[in-house]
Amino acid sequence: MPATSSDVEDAKLDVDPPPRRLRCQARVAGDERVLEAGRHRSDGRPSRAPIIGIDHIQVAAPRGCEEEARAFHGRLLGLEEIPKPEPLRSRGGVWFRAGEQELHVGVEERFSPARKAHPGLADGLDAVRVALTAAGHEVADDDLPPGARRLHVHDPFGNRLEIRDA
Repeated sequence: MPATSSDVEDAKLDVDPPPRRLRCQARVAGDERVLEAGRHRSDGRPSRAPIIGIDHIQVAAPRGCEEEARAFHGRLLGLEEIPKPEPLRSRGGVWFRAGEQELHVGVEERFSPARKAHPGLADGLDAVRVALTAAGHEVADDDLPPGARRLHVHDPFGNRLEIRDA
């Protein structure tokens, strides 16, 4: 006897449903940090992830940017260059240390400079201003919020940077 349309609509497949992943389950076996972040408070709401600081920030730059980045961030601003991990070196770019944090200059194929978003660096503002202007960079002083001593400058790729008095 041929199947009718109601037979087809009523047909049920004998397929196990996909396993559901709970928020507190690790996405990668053994990743205890994910399990920690998924713990719940006594009221049932998920607890916040235990973020304790900022490891690094990244600004984008065009392919072939490395020497200009070294000249600006390394020699002019005095940041210490640190080696990129071997698996990432072929991507281009260069990394620097700024105190306990890092500044990564990463290559972006369809590069567009960040005009508003910016890293905020802390240093001796007056000495940095002298060095930047002597090197031909235009600096813009900014005293907002009241009491702040800071300036803005653009790196060789057009990305905005903020320098605050340390």
